[in-house]
Amino acid sequence: MRNTIFVFGIICFGLVLRLAIFCVSPPNNSFDDHLEPIMIYKNSMNIPLPNQCWECYQPPVYYGLCAIVLSGAEALDQSKFNSWRLVQLVNPLISVFVLFLFYRILLQLEVSLQKSLVLLSFLAVLPIDLLTCSMIGNDYLLVLFSVLTFYSFLRFHNQIIQSGHVGRLNFFLLCFFSVLGALTKQHGLLLIIFPGAALLLMFKDLSWRGRLLFSTMVLMAIISSLSNEIMKFRATGKFLVSNQDFYNYTEGQFPGAISRVEFFTFRFYNLMKAPFMSEQTSASFITEIFARIFFDYEWRFTSPHANGAIIAGQVAYVFGAFWVLYFVILLIIRCRGFTRNSLQLLRFNSFFTVSAIVLIFFALVPFVQTLRFPYFSSMKATFFLPGVVLFLALIGKYLMKTTNKTMDYSLIVINLSFGIYFVLIIYEKLPFSLSQLSGPLWSIP
Repeated sequence: MRNTIFVFGIICFGLVLRLAIFCVSPPNNSFDDHLEPIMIYKNSMNIPLPNQCWECYQPPVYYGLCAIVLSGAEALDQSKFNSWRLVQLVNPLISVFVLFLFYRILLQLEVSLQKSLVLLSFLAVLPIDLLTCSMIGNDYLLVLFSVLTFYSFLRFHNQIIQSGHVGRLNFFLLCFFSVLGALTKQHGLLLIIFPGAALLLMFKDLSWRGRLLFSTMVLMAIISSLSNEIMKFRATGKFLVSNQDFYNYTEGQFPGAISRVEFFTFRFYNLMKAPFMSEQTSASFITEIFARIFFDYEWRFTSPHANGAIIAGQVAYVFGAFWVLYFVILLIIRCRGFTRNSLQLLRFNSFFTVSAIVLIFFALVPFVQTLRFPYFSSMKATFFLPGVVLFLALIGKYLMKTTNKTMDYSLIVINLSFGIYFVLIIYEKLPFSLSQLSGPLWSIP
């Protein structure tokens, strides 16, 4: 009972933080104009051409869902602003459900309660999670489908290991959620690795009918996942088409050329001096990713001209550096404790191997995007956000083995304290910052 209260308390804490940002951030405050394609879907009930608007190249699931929400809100005689408010509320609610799913994953992995609370409190206050889910955009729906796919794969894997029984329902859900992820955002196509790997894991133990059935399900999942990309290829002649293939809005963005991108520098000192985006840090790939994970680096919520904003950025980066160092130390400790046999067992642990491969691919997405388009807007940590839960789950399962109650509860207090401070800064400063944004407030259609 007490365990449930702790978990419920942290999830409710995460909900309060998300609603606090939601209350002060208007629906047209986001990095890209996702309102325009939602309105196109609502008015036409058809998938637009990839070059019809800036975000029209995106897959349809999120925009179709939000078009339904918008239509329902308008049917209830909501004002235009309040109707978009309900659309904006979709992502914060999804985010709270992701916190719940994350805890369920840790239970399945048999992570101790103390360690689960540490990781859950970290995810509850992680700035990139808080900020991404407060905006209208399809990034967070992909997070949901990534977590659901991962959870289904974990349940499927455990069922095979524990009982030797092939769970058809879990395999169907695995395929279903991976398809929805692929139809939410382009790099959601990576999720198809999970059902493909699941098929390989059980293939030799299936009858010929079972092989035919499950192979057909995977084939249908692959075809469905690629359907939107195939449609766009037929319309444009380009596979994995981008809005930058049609618009030159990023022209003039720094650094502008691969030769100017610093892939292996980490300018932490420069970040501490100037926490918001600057020419001293925007060319450094690792610095950009770190800064976007732990602070409002591109300042959509906190203007550098607001009192206390610089200090808030410095606090956020110290918090981030502490956690990066903590994860590195855990990795070093566990690596020192590995024997040759334990490394061999880990290598052939199918769950770890498949999850690690998907995680690495998610981590490579911003790298590949930067190679395609060498601008700071390509160095988005949100590309990696669907892999954060996978990363934290693997940390909890394979690295956080030692038990120290004082250390664990101190980490929880640090997380919750930082979350309160970070959100209070945004809650207080955002009304002033709205007129100072690094990008425009989009027109509400």
